[in-house]
Amino acid sequence: MSLGIANKVIVVVGASSGLGEELARHLVKDGAKLVFGARRIDRLQSLAEELNFDKEAVVATDITKPEQLQALVDRAIALYNRIDVIVNNAGIMPQSLLEDCHIDEWNEIST
Repeated sequence: MSLGIANKVIVVVGASSGLGEELARHLVKDGAKLVFGARRIDRLQSLAEELNFDKEAVVATDITKPEQLQALVDRAIALYNRIDVIVNNAGIMPQSLLEDCHIDEWNEIST
């Protein structure tokens, strides 16, 4: 089944593992032009190598740092002159018991 994404420029944030990594694999297979972002640059580089993908399209990105998000977008524009889709699969997940009421941590999850 074709998703109609061949040649679409897609930025995937959080592509170093889990759902983001699997999404990146499928999108490459379907012909999308990708730019990967995540904190774990070594894992992104390994994924790019595995997929025979341009390592210039791999950007160390911590979503809590706006300048790194801007660098990711800038790289996509520099490589492909546009962005068609951004998939934000990155996030933080503080671990604490609900009864501890760490409301500030919960609020960070949505930022």
